[in-house]
Amino acid sequence: MGDEPLRVLIVDDHAVYRAGLRAQFIAAGGVEVVGEASTADEAVLAARTLRPSLILMDLRLPRANGHEVTYQGVTAIKQIRHDHPEIVIVALTMYADDDQVAAALSAGANGFLVKERDDTDIMAKLLVAMDGTTVISGGVMARLRDVISTAQSTSFPFPALTPQQRTILEYIVAGLGNDPIAHRMCLSPKTIRNNTSLIFQKIGVCNRAELIAKARDAGVKPRL
Repeated sequence: MGDEPLRVLIVDDHAVYRAGLRAQFIAAGGVEVVGEASTADEAVLAARTLRPSLILMDLRLPRANGHEVTYQGVTAIKQIRHDHPEIVIVALTMYADDDQVAAALSAGANGFLVKERDDTDIMAKLLVAMDGTTVISGGVMARLRDVISTAQSTSFPFPALTPQQRTILEYIVAGLGNDPIAHRMCLSPKTIRNNTSLIFQKIGVCNRAELIAKARDAGVKPRL
């Protein structure tokens, strides 16, 4: 980065948390908080107008009209990554589960941090992200290693499916509809519908009932 300050956009719907981060950055030095946003729509607009070098993106954001929708941050990450691939985006959340981590990273996040009350080394983590390294909170990384290890030791019956489509299929086998699956995977219902259609094509079925029957016969276990 040289002598130029790190230009940061803070996206979080809690003003107190944004203020705390801003205070940390001021104390640390070398950071210019170029703006703040509290919704996914505001984040996309701010990324376009302010052109920060790094965005801290909370995953649980309300829509602009105030009605809260879980994990709208993932939608914002996808849009910003598409429009501004040069911006480093680090996802933030209070509680992380495996699907949430996967959704954020798949959307294009450069890192995933769990909010901590006294995260005194957040600047060090952000500098690591700016250097091109994916930064992930320790506890999350340990779980990811377990997930990867399990996936590597288990052969999936439909190799043409992407990891995301495998997860969707497991939820379908469990009897979940598109909206509940979208909620659990931090994706839009449209993304689930599109991937479900691709799953139909790849497996060679015409409807959900045929898909579930064929998947169960092949040994696909429901994801609960």
